[in-house]
Amino acid sequence: MTERYRQILEVLRRIKKASPPEAGLSEARKRIADAYNRELGLTVNTVSAKWRKELFDGKRQPLREDGFDRLVSGWLYRGSTELREVLIRNATGKADERAVAEFFGYEAADGGIGALAPSATPEKTDVPLPEAFLEEARREPKRKLITDHTDTIRVLRDEKKFTFSAIADWFAARGFQTDRSAVYRAYLLTIKPSEVHPDDEEFAQEIREMEPD
Repeated sequence: MTERYRQILEVLRRIKKASPPEAGLSEARKRIADAYNRELGLTVNTVSAKWRKELFDGKRQPLREDGFDRLVSGWLYRGSTELREVLIRNATGKADERAVAEFFGYEAADGGIGALAPSATPEKTDVPLPEAFLEEARREPKRKLITDHTDTIRVLRDEKKFTFSAIADWFAARGFQTDRSAVYRAYLLTIKPSEVHPDDEEFAQEIREMEPD
């Protein structure tokens, strides 16, 4: 895939993820493109130049900002395929064509640039293929789990004598939102039943408080 199409498709992916209201699409697109320019260190031949100057409509006229926004709006809010068709028509080689086809949930046909064949599963308002979902899932950041912090919980509980509620508050004060039930369950993963002292009334009381009525 050319760098031009890599940048265009990444901006489209970010716009779709941001889900801006239609009235705010142009502003959101500009903000996303500017942020992406900064990531790439682009000050000339910026991301937006890729569609302003290098994408052409059916009359071979440059799309410019308003034309690009119109196509994106039709794709996002009305299920239009015109944006996909313009990108296929302007593709530089098979790699660009395949990238566009995969982005919009289609399989590229073998008939050359501009030819598309629908996948075996009919398209429904740009619902991506399973492979597209898988690729997006792989790009998701790993979720932070309280079970990643069992050593910290053990120190606070066993050495510092924090209650489970106090431990939850301790994490929350540091930007990690959890609750005492989750802390308790994570703590149980680290101990054997024999480690719970039968006379630990504080522990027993906390467990009773966490039990449903």
